Amino acid sequence: MPLAVLLARQGVLLTFVSVAAWAVFLALAAVVSRQDFRENIIAHRSLRYGAMFIMVCYFFLFIATLLGSHGQLAFYYQWTYYRELLLHVSTTAAVGLGLWYIGVWPAGDTKLFILLALLFPLMRVAGSFYEGKTFLVVLINIFLPAAAGVTLQSFYWLWQTRLRHRIHFMNQLGWSRGFSFVSSQIGSATSIGKGRDLIGVALSDPWGASKNLIRWLGSIAAMSIVSCLIQKVIPSPLARTMCCFLLFFVWRWVSDMPMRWLMRVVVVVALAALWRASGSSFSSVRQAFGEITAFSLAVNLGMYWMRSVITGQWSGLASMAVLGLAFFLPSLLSGYVSWGPKLFLWGATGGMFGLSYMMIRVWEVESHPNLRPEQLKAYMVLHREFTAQLKTDESFFEEHFERSYADGLTSEQVEALREWCRQKSIEFVPLAQTISFAPWIFSGYFITWLLNGHVLQGLY
Repeated sequence: MPLAVLLARQGVLLTFVSVAAWAVFLALAAVVSRQDFRENIIAHRSLRYGAMFIMVCYFFLFIATLLGSHGQLAFYYQWTYYRELLLHVSTTAAVGLGLWYIGVWPAGDTKLFILLALLFPLMRVAGSFYEGKTFLVVLINIFLPAAAGVTLQSFYWLWQTRLRHRIHFMNQLGWSRGFSFVSSQIGSATSIGKGRDLIGVALSDPWGASKNLIRWLGSIAAMSIVSCLIQKVIPSPLARTMCCFLLFFVWRWVSDMPMRWLMRVVVVVALAALWRASGSSFSSVRQAFGEITAFSLAVNLGMYWMRSVITGQWSGLASMAVLGLAFFLPSLLSGYVSWGPKLFLWGATGGMFGLSYMMIRVWEVESHPNLRPEQLKAYMVLHREFTAQLKTDESFFEEHFERSYADGLTSEQVEALREWCRQKSIEFVPLAQTISFAPWIFSGYFITWLLNGHVLQGLY
């Protein structure tokens, strides 16, 4: 009697497959992550071995199901399992290829993401597919920890280059002089002259200021109506998250079209008509408008605050601190204001987004390697500023760089770029600051198994 049939009859096959899948998962995590960290590339050989193991496992599971459906085995997966598996793998593959197409992931990370989507069900006996949205749960568990890691890395860069020097400066001043210095800065920041300067900027170009204000209010109104429609039509929080993700790209596509201001007006009017047809109340839209406005203002507040910290503009830092305290003071009085806690949550989240964005942008611009043209290799990623410089040479860019890949430079692009740098007498080529993403993909699947969900499930 074949060993697989004997194990299946005794109910051991599923457990054996799960243990073996975990061993392969850990081995792949060690080998692939190490290779991606050292060489910034994921080799197909390691993925091929994993794919061979997955094919063998599903072959035995399929045979067990075939025998079990004819009454030969007691423990097996029913046919509905394979239907859910097919939906899970197809949606994961579609999303992975979409992320590759828009340049978020290189091809190696996309293949790893899809391969682990096949391996992950083998690691869990009778595990859930989250109604076909396993890919979204895993993506949340991948990108949020990765974003936190990049933020910490960028903060360390700022600490080494700026923040520790600011603290040393304040320590040298001492408590007395430091207090006088900060007090004078706050007085300067909150003076009437500052307010007059801000008003003067708006009055110097009233039409431009009005357009910017109308554009901003229109965007907030559109997002508020969309939020209410999604809340009413789509009950699942995960599905709402995916819908918002798709709408973000639709809005960007509309923004790039000719006469984009007219297209935005059409979109807002269409959304308003849908809102009226859905029977949503105006109070829900008003509440969403207030929450999104608080979030948007807090994002800009956080960006300006971090910019003041980076540049050492103590007056700007003090003014934003005073403005933020004044704006969010009602939300701190949660015992007296019913909408305070939610407003404070949105404001704090937006402020953290703004702080993180500014830190990462500075880290990306300043902390990047510079190589001589002869040191360039395939799969290296050019810095965005150097890419903008390449675009100034339209004929060269269209011939060699019209199609760029998240994987980095191709061998042909490396040779063409070396010759172009020689002609332009360019001594150094700046490269983009990249991170090894394979460990985050593995950790995303591990977190999904550990939490049996995503890291935000405690929030909604």
